[in-house]
Amino acid sequence: MANEHSLYAPSSASRWTACPGSVALSMGLPPRPPSIYAQEGTQAHRVLEHALKGELYTGPDEMLEAVNVAYEYIKNLGGSQSYERRLRMPYGDGEQWGTVDTTAHKPGHLHVIDYKHGAGVPVHAIENLQGICYALGVLAERVFVEEKITITIIQPRTGEHPIKSWTIHIDELLSYLPFFNDAIVKAEECIAAVALGLEMPHPLNPGKEQCRWCPAAETGTCPALRDLALTAAQADLSGVVTIDELRPIHLPEPTDLPVDKMAEVLAIAPILNQWFSDVENYAVTLMRKGSEIPGQKLVQPMAKRRWHGKDDLLATRLSEITGGAIPRDTFLRWSLVSITDATALLRRWGKPGGEETRTAITEAMAFLTLRSSTGLLQMVPLSDARPSVSPAVDFKGVDVTSILDGSGDSNA
Repeated sequence: MANEHSLYAPSSASRWTACPGSVALSMGLPPRPPSIYAQEGTQAHRVLEHALKGELYTGPDEMLEAVNVAYEYIKNLGGSQSYERRLRMPYGDGEQWGTVDTTAHKPGHLHVIDYKHGAGVPVHAIENLQGICYALGVLAERVFVEEKITITIIQPRTGEHPIKSWTIHIDELLSYLPFFNDAIVKAEECIAAVALGLEMPHPLNPGKEQCRWCPAAETGTCPALRDLALTAAQADLSGVVTIDELRPIHLPEPTDLPVDKMAEVLAIAPILNQWFSDVENYAVTLMRKGSEIPGQKLVQPMAKRRWHGKDDLLATRLSEITGGAIPRDTFLRWSLVSITDATALLRRWGKPGGEETRTAITEAMAFLTLRSSTGLLQMVPLSDARPSVSPAVDFKGVDVTSILDGSGDSNA
């Protein structure tokens, strides 16, 4: 959890290195109210810190189950450990700070561990800029001498492997320092230009990662994102000044898009979808504070009916409506708990038994569950870890005519 007042915090390194101009664009914008997910993540970090320090802690069962994954890994790692350690970053003006969740020192080996409680966006350890910043901050203190650095991301709730690590040599780690300094120089040049009312000397660079948590993207004030949307839509909004003038604009039909243009649209779609969502959320925030947005209004959400009372009593009353013609138990449906809940229950039960018991539980669950898919092919970016599947069918050597006229082997 980086210091919120640091312009070049490790937690936002993926943004200010990829788009230095975003720093100037974001200055002066009101802070975004913390979402329920951010608040939950903060609580989870506190629980982990208390647990590692041997202090009392409490939290929801699901949170404790996730935090326990990090707790067990860190405790089993050993070494000289520190938690929630505030670090001065060795780049820029030397006044940039960050707080690393956990560090562990072993002879010649530094471990930097970052816990992520979020479930929606998987974070990877390889070339993780936040972890690299933390490692540089630790090395700058010159307390230990390390040759190897391992950056570990612990993220138990995404459905992927919960623990991902990346190990590099100290020389490779130090090679990132000029990269960070160069980005900061560009960002400072943009800040100076904006202060003088001049055009920024470095272009804004929209992208999926750098736009995800950018304040300018979240508030819909980034001109580069707007231009990106117009480019993708092939729409010309020059001269459009009112909503009524905007409505007649038609986007091209997907069937009319050439494949190369379709690839461009698909590549930037996640950025634009996030931007549209951020604009809507920010508009709602403004309207709740009393601002008016032309063409929009705030309403109460649709009310949904729900049962009022305990299940047993409700089932009895429902049966009484029919004079007992429909038995009480007909209104009660019992089902097995989810695989996730069952796994959590078994892990808590088997915790005293250690690794051997956990392995036995995993093996037993493998025989009681099946992995199935709809069989419908999904389109994902090439960066996705799953292997590519070709929808093409090889009919070489197959007598298609015999299949169509029914003369082929029906048992094939």
